Amino acid sequence: MKTVRTWCIRILMILFTVIFLYPLFWNLMSAFKTNAEYLTDPYALPTALNLDNFVTAWQKANIAAYFGNSIFVTVLSTVLLLLLVIPISYVLARYRFVGSKLISAIYMACIFLQATYIMIPLFLELQAVNGLNNLPVLCLVYAVMQFPFCIFTFFNIILYFYVLAYSYIFLVYSMHTILVYHSSGFFPSLIFSIFLTNSSSAWSNR
Repeated sequence: MKTVRTWCIRILMILFTVIFLYPLFWNLMSAFKTNAEYLTDPYALPTALNLDNFVTAWQKANIAAYFGNSIFVTVLSTVLLLLLVIPISYVLARYRFVGSKLISAIYMACIFLQATYIMIPLFLELQAVNGLNNLPVLCLVYAVMQFPFCIFTFFNIILYFYVLAYSYIFLVYSMHTILVYHSSGFFPSLIFSIFLTNSSSAWSNR
């Protein structure tokens, strides 16, 4: 019974994969066809790898400028996001102060705020400050809209590595104990003690 259910799940997953991937495959296949081939049989495979469509799109549709804009917006938005999110996530994950839980809760709640809810007010605000058709402003908007999810992600990553660090310190202390127990020298004990102290101090600022 379990084997039959497993195979049914596999068949369904294969069907869903084919359903989702076929439109992408069809678009890619159509991109290498000439107009005559496409109008004759849209679902047939191309007779040859025709690159004229790509050349036309690159030259006449100004794809190069759009591609450059996409790279610029992606890189600048990511840099702005990391510069702002990493310090905020670190402080919220490592330190406790008045209002820290409230701030974290607000960021977590904002994850459920969809961009479509604020699209019209955001458009009106950008129009009022002449921020439309401005790539740096667009980068700032993209970065801010990803704030809640990225803070949630980095917050949990920092907490995860915080637990790993203390597990690592415990492992080092255990190694130190074993080494001291099985050796009679003072030098190994001193080295591991210094190492343990430095490791503990690096993660004790909480």
